[in-house]
Formats: sequence, C-alpha cells, structure tokens
Amino acid sequence: MELQLLIDSETPGSRLELQPGEFFGQVTIDKALIIAGKGKSTWIGSRIAPTIRITVPGVKLQNLMVEVTACEDAIALEALPGTNPVLEDVVARGRIVGVSPDNIRSTAPVMEKKPTKVSFEPPPPLDSNVSGQETTSWQPLSGTRSSRSRAPWLLWGIFAALVVALLVSLFFERIRDSETAKRQEIEKLRQEKEQADAKLREMERRKLEAEQQEKARLERERQEKEQALAKHREVERQKLEAEARERERQERERSAPRWLGVRIENLSDFAARNCGLASTAGVFVNGADPGGPAETAGIKYADIILKFDDVTIKSVQHFKEQLQSSLLGTTVSLEICRTSEKKRIFLVSAHVGEGESIPQILRTSAEAGDSGAQFAVGEMHRSRDLLVDDESEAVKWYRKAAVQGHARAQLALGYMYHGGKGITQDSGEAVRWYRKAANQNLAEAQWALGKYFELGGGLWTCFFEGYCVSYSCPGGCSKKEGRDDCGCGRDLSEAVRWYRKAADQGFAKAQEELGSCYKLGQGVARNLAEAARWYQYAAEQNHPWAAIRLGEMYKKGQGVPRDRDEAIKWFRKVGACGFEQMSEEELRKMGVTP
Repeated sequence: MELQLLIDSETPGSRLELQPGEFFGQVTIDKALIIAGKGKSTWIGSRIAPTIRITVPGVKLQNLMVEVTACEDAIALEALPGTNPVLEDVVARGRIVGVSPDNIRSTAPVMEKKPTKVSFEPPPPLDSNVSGQETTSWQPLSGTRSSRSRAPWLLWGIFAALVVALLVSLFFERIRDSETAKRQEIEKLRQEKEQADAKLREMERRKLEAEQQEKARLERERQEKEQALAKHREVERQKLEAEARERERQERERSAPRWLGVRIENLSDFAARNCGLASTAGVFVNGADPGGPAETAGIKYADIILKFDDVTIKSVQHFKEQLQSSLLGTTVSLEICRTSEKKRIFLVSAHVGEGESIPQILRTSAEAGDSGAQFAVGEMHRSRDLLVDDESEAVKWYRKAAVQGHARAQLALGYMYHGGKGITQDSGEAVRWYRKAANQNLAEAQWALGKYFELGGGLWTCFFEGYCVSYSCPGGCSKKEGRDDCGCGRDLSEAVRWYRKAADQGFAKAQEELGSCYKLGQGVARNLAEAARWYQYAAEQNHPWAAIRLGEMYKKGQGVPRDRDEAIKWFRKVGACGFEQMSEEELRKMGVTP
C-alpha cells in the first residue's frame, strides 16, 4: 500500500507505525501525525525532490531513512515555514530544509575507538624452588652472571616477544579482515541499491511511455467521439428544426389555446410540508389574472392545485397538458389545498376560456387601476411564451403596479432596471425597487437585494420566471477581489442580513447563499455546522447546488459527521433535481454506480 494512502487514511493527532520495508514516491504530510519506523530498515525514497513535504504543524518523524535520488544536492525533506516538525533518529540522504536544528534529535550512542593496551609480565625464574620452599623474587640478570645462566632467560624473552608479535599481528589482521568484509558488504549493498534504482527508473520510464501512449490513444478517441458527436448533434438539430416546424404548423392548425387565468409553478418540498402534504405532487399558484376564470372560481395566490378533473397533477407541464386536452367552454373541477383556512382541501369549478381573450380582459382591469392586472399585463408583454412581447411596454405596466405597492411588480421593475431591459440600465434604481419589495417581506426580493450587496451590483446572473439578467461590475473588479476603490458597493454583512430574511421564509436560493456565507466566512463568522443546516433546508427544496455542497460536507465530514451513505443520498438528489450528469460524476468519484 502506498505511504500517501496510509497518511490520508489517518486522522489528525494519531500515530502511524511503519513496518520495515521500502516506500517509493513523494509524500505530502498535511495532518498532525506521528510517523515511526524501524530505523534504516524503514526506507522512504523518491527520484523527485523533495521526498517528504510537511505542510502543517504538529508532525513528528521517528526512526526513518529518507533519500532522494535526483542529485547529490537535492532536498530530501522540506517543511513549510511555521510547521516546525520534530525529527528523532531520522537519517536523510539529501538536504533538510525548513527544520530548526533544535528539533533534530538523535538517541543513538556514539562509539569511540580506543587503542588496545598490551601488558607483559615476565615468567618466574628457572632456578626457583620447586619443592615449595621460600624463593627469592625475580630480578634482572646482572653483568656478573655467566652467559650460561643468561641463555634460558633470553630464550624465554625472545619466545614471549614472538608470541606477543604473533598475537598483535593476528589481532590487526582480524581487524583488517573485518573491515574488508564490511567494505565488501557495503559495496554489495550499494551495487544492489544501484541495480534496484536502475530497475525502478526503467520501470518508471516504461510507465511514463505507456501513460503517454495511453493519453495519445484516449485523445484520438476523444477527438473521434467529438467529431461523431458533432455530426450527431447536427443531424439532431436538423431533425429538431424539422419537428419544430411541423409542430408549429400543427399548432397553427389547432384550435386556440385554453385559458384558466392562473399562473403556476412546480410545488417545492417546503410548500408541500407547509400544507401538510406527503409529496410534491401538485402545482403552486403564483397568481390569478383579475377577472379570469381562476379568480372567478375563488383561486388565490399560494393555493396548491392537487387534482384536475380527478387526475393527480404531477408538474406544471402535466397541468398544462390536462388543460389543453379540455374542451373550450366546459367546466373543470380543481382540488385545492389552502393553508390559511380550516378546511384545507376543497373543490372549485372553473370555466375553460379561450386564450385569445386574455389580453383584452386584463387590459380592461389594468386600465381601471387594478395593480394585480397591471402586473399581469406587464408579465404578458415581457414573457416570450405568451401572446405579446414588448419589454418597454412591460416596464410601463410594472411601474404602474409598483407605484401602487405591488411587491412582485416592484421586484420585476428592479430586474428590468438591473438588466437594462426596456429601459436604461440603472443599478441604483434597481436596488431602490428591490428594497421596496423586500420591505414588504417578499422573499425573492430579499434574496435579490442580498445578492446585490454580496457582489456589489455586478457579476451575477439571476432568473426571474424564465427571464435572464446578466451583467458585469462597472468598476471592473471580480467577486474575489471586491476592491474598496471600485465603488461597486459590496457589503457582505448587509448581504447576510437580507439572505437570512429570505431564508427564514423558506426561499431555497437564499438558504443556499446563506449556507455558502457560513461556509466561507463571508459577512458572518465561519460556521460549518450552520452552513450544513442551511444547505439541507435548500436541498430539501430541490436546490441542486445546495444538495451537491451538502453531499461534499458529508463526504469530507465538514460541519457534520462523515457519512458516506448521506453523501450518496444528497448526490443522488442532485440528479433528481435535473442535473443528472453532475450527480453521476460525484457518485463515480465515490465509487458508486449512478
């Protein structure tokens, strides 16, 4: 198992015991760990310097041998400034950089070579009393003794000198043999190491060549696939264009569109729970056209339509399909859920009208001063999906409704000013109308105002019921820079304040933004647990980015306990929100089949 994988699997503050052996490859220690080996038998080496890089404080290395084979002057161990690791009995073949000398310790004893002292005691005299009687002590022979009496002692002296010389010769010869054997063993180990290094370099060279060949093959395959995909897309585009032309022709031939005079959107988890529903089957009523069939039937803003003629509504598209399949002039039954009344679920009957009569009915009410009708007329002029499309006319009707205090009209007028649609772009006017709508507790306006203060009036794209506004900061700064001299008006604490107001109302976009502020510490103290809580609120309302960020926090154990199953659950939620490709990529990273 690679040493880097062992390090990544450890938790900060733990002790990693390494068994004798060799570990190849660069290692980055980014956790406060104690890594202990078995002396020189635990070898860590790399061809690329440094072999070990320490990036965090609190690291301690014990009984290791570290080597870099790039060159003699290469760095074997590098510690970033401020990390101050401790090295105990660490042998490094290469330079050590960034470690204080006070932190390099060695407990191995130092062996000192001392000369051997050889002593010699003369033998007893030959004329000593062998019978055990008292004898005289030995004394050197005087010059008065005869040559015959000195001869034995001379022989004994010569013999003793020869013995001593022989013993000394044998001693030094044994030392030489021992040193020769050590040098041979060292040379053998060096040769084996060089051979192993040569084999390793050859293996790495072949591996690099194989990887380059594989990359080249994959690149060719990718290009071929892209070419094939481009051809396929062109064929599909032509096919779709042909189908669109055919549908347009059939649409013109069909009868006029059906109309109930109700504006709807898909039901969120938050709204469903607020109404006590077990699922998100149904559609949320965003408004009813004044004088239209829905308003006449008593349908109001924030109602939830559950059934259309006993058919359970699954989505906005499903509702439109059911409406279009109805006959003009007939009466349909709608099952409504309304939280503001004791009887939450009840039935209403609405008359299916003809779509061409919508503008005239609404315009009559709008010209009479009805702010709701004025907003609806503005919507029709702005929306490309309805009967007319005139942005300057939309601005006129938005303004009429906004002046009367219609919150959604004020928000829409702010979007028009912000994007320069139908009117000259003016961020100041946009913020003024955002604030008016936000002060009426309109969650989307509070979110838009918070977004403005976060990014300083630029660098963001918002979607207002299908209408895209996109622009850049006039001062030229980026979100990351946020220069004080730019004049763009960034105020992160003010952004957090408005995000919180919208998030407390269950607005998913604001909940996701508030979670990001807590995660990054922008405008508020960094709090990963609080970030995870707001991400979960938004993810439960099918916000894809909140779901993927929550999954990452469970995957890494940031602010929440590390939980693989929870991470997989939220990554799958991303796919359920319509971002299948993003969901599949994250699941594959975790080794899970999408």
